[in-house]
Amino acid sequence: MANYYDIITNLTNAINDTGLVNSVTHGSIDQYTTLKKHMYPASHIIVNNWIVDGHTKVYNVSILCMSLVEADYSNEDDVINQCMVIMDRVFEQGRRGDLTELNYTIESETMQGELFVDRF
Repeated sequence: MANYYDIITNLTNAINDTGLVNSVTHGSIDQYTTLKKHMYPASHIIVNNWIVDGHTKVYNVSILCMSLVEADYSNEDDVINQCMVIMDRVFEQGRRGDLTELNYTIESETMQGELFVDRF
């Protein structure tokens, strides 16, 4: 069974392997700093909850992908596309079982994404 460290490590590695982010963090989102512009594009991993079912652990994980949109919104479509590409790649790796040598996969056939805008 994969433990918390395995989940965080392997998701961090998968996100970094896309080559599309400058930083990957994890934990509570209120601990995330928004002041360092060189960190973006960035991803943040949150393990929401987990269920132990026999020899299986089911984790509910949220991954935030963030980047900076210009004041005139000229790069908004680029930011949205980049975030979608990152999540698609990580999801497909997990679905195929390519995230790790450990015995775990993403068993869902669907992934849900949501766009958000936060003004700091």
